Amino acid sequence: MSKHSGTFQIYAIPFAGADKFCYRNIVKACTDVPESDIVFNVFELPGRGSRNKELLLTDIPSMAMDLFETIKLTGWPRQYAIFGHSMGALLAHQVLILARDQGCALPVFAYFTSCQAPGYRSKSNFSTLSGKDFWISMKVYNGTPEALIENESLRNYFEPILKSDIHAVENYHTNVKQFLKIQTDLYFRWGMDEHFSLESVMRWQDFFEGKSDFSCREGDHFFIFKTAHAMVSELNSIAQSYARL
Repeated sequence: MSKHSGTFQIYAIPFAGADKFCYRNIVKACTDVPESDIVFNVFELPGRGSRNKELLLTDIPSMAMDLFETIKLTGWPRQYAIFGHSMGALLAHQVLILARDQGCALPVFAYFTSCQAPGYRSKSNFSTLSGKDFWISMKVYNGTPEALIENESLRNYFEPILKSDIHAVENYHTNVKQFLKIQTDLYFRWGMDEHFSLESVMRWQDFFEGKSDFSCREGDHFFIFKTAHAMVSELNSIAQSYARL
């Protein structure tokens, strides 16, 4: 692969509360890592960022359908991958179900991080909290900047978005028996300080027909932002392995 030519597309799905700029340090790492030939293409959900005048969607299937329709407009390359962190992994899985059922090209691999497998309903009720209690609960994940928490106008803007997304995750019901497996390979990474069980992570392999590669990394729920360059190097190496097939 040529240096920085960016020929391998990775379709990236945002996590809860995020817009299309949420992976900006990963996008930057794609150009910083010398051998990288991947392009991180991040999609926007309604109710935030460039689509902030649209209504928020409040359930995983509706959000996934919106993403699927947006991706259809972009096109399905012969070879691509799909990436999802946290809520983004649930959405990416739903997008793959839609792609499969409508005869669209499936990715050569999926790369998911920090998310319990479908069917493991969250025991939290963060979406029912308000004000100070809500923002205190968000600190558990170490992903909310203090500058946001201390700024009332930013809190007022982001709270409805976060609560809507978290509500969607907390109320997402599914069962592995409802789905045929997706015929692609899965790479799953999570932080060793995550607040969920190993079983809930490993259950992801029940949803994919190809090989499953699981690996725990140092860090918490947002470990991906502290290891962006290493992750891009790994993604590029994985992409190269499929390009040679």
